[in-house]
Amino acid sequence: MVVAGVLAVAFCGCDSASVRPPDDPVLESTWKLRSYGPVGRETTVITGTEVTAIFGGDGSVSGRGGCNSYWAEYEAGRLNRLSVGAVRHTKVFCSVPTGVVPQEDFYFEALGNAVRFVIIGRTLVIFHGEEPEQLVFDVANQ
Repeated sequence: MVVAGVLAVAFCGCDSASVRPPDDPVLESTWKLRSYGPVGRETTVITGTEVTAIFGGDGSVSGRGGCNSYWAEYEAGRLNRLSVGAVRHTKVFCSVPTGVVPQEDFYFEALGNAVRFVIIGRTLVIFHGEEPEQLVFDVANQ
């Protein structure tokens, strides 16, 4: 449902301003990851983990990967292009909940390979990688 609409917008080359009402969030907001993975076969974030992205107006992105804190630089351009530099993170070992480390590793790699984003309402989708894979975020309650 949302995914189909997101795909239509993302691959049409539309400008995000044409699909985002003026009162809705912009990229420079705090986002909470809902799901990740191949389009149409997304994996829900593990219960008990919180994965966030805080995009600053200064070109920095930071947040929590589910276990560790991270930070990187980003650049957003025309036609919703998105480039994220090397994702650096703390090195805390977490074993609970089960699966948090692979989820976090996937997230850090996917974020670092971002190529495009789209915002529809209160949802941010970041596309990454060669095949259509995505990170789907909801705007965090402020």
